[in-house]
Amino acid sequence: MASPNFNMRDPVMYRILHATHPHTGDEWCVYPMYDWAHGLEDSLEKVTHSICTLEFENHRPLYDWFLDQLGIYHPQQIEFARLNLTHTVMSKRKLLQLVKEGSCAAGTIRACRRSAAFDGGATRRSQSGVSAGASA
Repeated sequence: MASPNFNMRDPVMYRILHATHPHTGDEWCVYPMYDWAHGLEDSLEKVTHSICTLEFENHRPLYDWFLDQLGIYHPQQIEFARLNLTHTVMSKRKLLQLVKEGSCAAGTIRACRRSAAFDGGATRRSQSGVSAGASA
């Protein structure tokens, strides 16, 4: 309870909920919490680098502690800041609004999405924050 990190103060590993689950029915009533399941699943699946956004940075000591206590494989956990591209709409809600208004075609949306930056839909120039303009 003396840790300056709130997540390390009496951490919760499981929650118990006596309710019918939509997928497993009444088979289970004990559910692992994210901080416990995250590290354990990464270790069991032999994940080399666990990548998550900065809001989980305070959770890393607990991730490390659980794995150290279990004495199992320990992936490297890395936090990163949110990807923001300039002159680009990233919100699915806002993109849908543009399509409904007829401002752009649904087929052109792929180039605007974050996943497009990793599958060839966006140019290196647009990823660096400079608008690459529309390409047909």
